[in-house]
Amino acid sequence: MSGISVIVPVYNTEKYLSRCVDSILCQTLEDFELILIDDGSTDLSGTICDEYAAVDHRITVIHQKNMGQAAARNTGLDSALEKEDCEWIAFVDSDDAVHPQMLELLYKKISGTSEKTVAGDCLLFHGAEAPTSENVREDSVKTVSMLPEEFYVGCPYLETVSWGKLYHRSCFESIRYPEGKMHEDRFVTYKIIFSLSSVLHIEYPLYYYFHNPDGITKSRWKPGRLTAFEAFSEQLDFFEKNGYKAAEDSTAYHSAIVLRDQIRELEKTGEYRKYLGIMRKMMRKHLKKYRSHPHMGLTETPSFYTAAYPQIEMAYSVLRPVRKIIRACSGFRV
Repeated sequence: MSGISVIVPVYNTEKYLSRCVDSILCQTLEDFELILIDDGSTDLSGTICDEYAAVDHRITVIHQKNMGQAAARNTGLDSALEKEDCEWIAFVDSDDAVHPQMLELLYKKISGTSEKTVAGDCLLFHGAEAPTSENVREDSVKTVSMLPEEFYVGCPYLETVSWGKLYHRSCFESIRYPEGKMHEDRFVTYKIIFSLSSVLHIEYPLYYYFHNPDGITKSRWKPGRLTAFEAFSEQLDFFEKNGYKAAEDSTAYHSAIVLRDQIRELEKTGEYRKYLGIMRKMMRKHLKKYRSHPHMGLTETPSFYTAAYPQIEMAYSVLRPVRKIIRACSGFRV
């Protein structure tokens, strides 16, 4: 037996849920448990889960009141880990899909080794249909063992998200997702990665990430999205204390990008503008500490500084027409 439990938190994704579940049920490795956590859905998602469970014995459905994605993940973890035959855990988000050989390749690459986590690459898609999957020979897929910091810096997206991986159950013996917080995987995934001696990476897209325009992180800005910077702060403190300079630099740059984009988003709306001052103060503090970062200087990324200091943006807007006049009159670039 493979001893794999696949956990899918479900909340109001009736439009995409069948696509997700079907992609899991058609896995070439058939011996697994699928745990669907209906987190208080108000659409037909819960009914769809029950319909699948009625025709496939591998499916367990748990209905709970809406408590958020972190709580749903934790419910799934508790259900999986109470079973002695559960050795491996995977997460799939309910609006995404997976390659039909994902579980087989992840399992074959890690079983028989001392590794505790293996990750495949991901492929972004936008349409109603998931990407067409080709059959893959195991020996044609390159797999590398990476140090935690190598994986964190060298595998964008994978270093933060819960999905696309197969974890040994021991990875979750003393850790759970922070309930009540958005961006819950930012608080957890790096802790698991840096608790390991190495991470296996399969250089092939096994997870299909759907760019959902209705997803939590794509919806209109709300204060809960500030928890991303709480997670970034925790990561930066951890990397600084433990001497992971490359990981710290990567996180500093990424957090600056997210903060800049959220500031720009708020500047265009009439909502929550009281948070602009808080976010600009965060950005100024960030730039002061990491101004020596190779990609965060004023000349390299001025958008960081105009987001932090709106007066710079105002100066640019005033000077722009003057520069055009000077160029027109002199023929020189200013």
